[in-house]
Formats: sequence, structure tokens, C-alpha cells
Amino acid sequence: MFVRIGAAVRRWWQRPYWFPEMWSALVLIGFSVWSIAAPIPLADIPSFYEATRIMPQGAWEYTTGTVGVLQFGALLMDRRWLRGAAAAVATWLTAAISLGAVLSFSSPLDVFPLGFLGINIFAVLRSVGNAR
Repeated sequence: MFVRIGAAVRRWWQRPYWFPEMWSALVLIGFSVWSIAAPIPLADIPSFYEATRIMPQGAWEYTTGTVGVLQFGALLMDRRWLRGAAAAVATWLTAAISLGAVLSFSSPLDVFPLGFLGINIFAVLRSVGNAR
């Protein structure tokens, strides 16, 4: 019984880490849809004020959505370098959002993007050095 559990854990460990990257892509797409549909501009939300100083107001909505779709597409194509490139751009976007959220800290939910920042950094490291 313990041999079967060990073999299952080894098989699970050797699979590519697609699940967190998929959630990262879905969060970027969801953020894009939410920010387009929101009646309040992102610059008026304290958590995103610093991020809107990096890129203009309208660019955030479409850039995050485009990168989310590219990251999801890279997962479906399962090319390591493409996944790494999409994760690198997603890392930059989530780092900018995380930095603005942490600097303002108007809500405990502002630390939420830090988790996706870690996921994308791990995906970049995995694509570059085949980390596990």
C-alpha cells in the first residue's frame, strides 16, 4: 500500500505544473473583464492607483486580458519556452499590481496578487532551469 502511495506521489511530482499557471491566466482574464465592466476607473481605487501610474488607465484592462489569454494558450500548446515567456510577462504585470496594492494596503485582499506573483516566478524558473 505504501509503495502505491509513493509511486503515485512520484508520478504527481513529475507532471508539469499547469494547474497554478491556469489559475493565474484565469485571474488575469477575470481581472481584465472586471476592470472593463467596473463602473469605477482603476485610478480611483486606492489599491490600483500606483499601478495606473506605470501604465495608462485603458492599457491595464486589455494588456492583462491579452496576457491571460496568451498564458492560457501557451498552456494548451505545452511549449516550455512559450509558457516561460507568457509567465514572464504575467510576472511583470502581477508585480506591478502587487506593488501598488501593498503600498496602499487599503484591504487585506490586497495581498492576493502576491500569490499569483509567486506562481508566475516559479513558472519562469521552471521554464528556464527545469526547476521542480
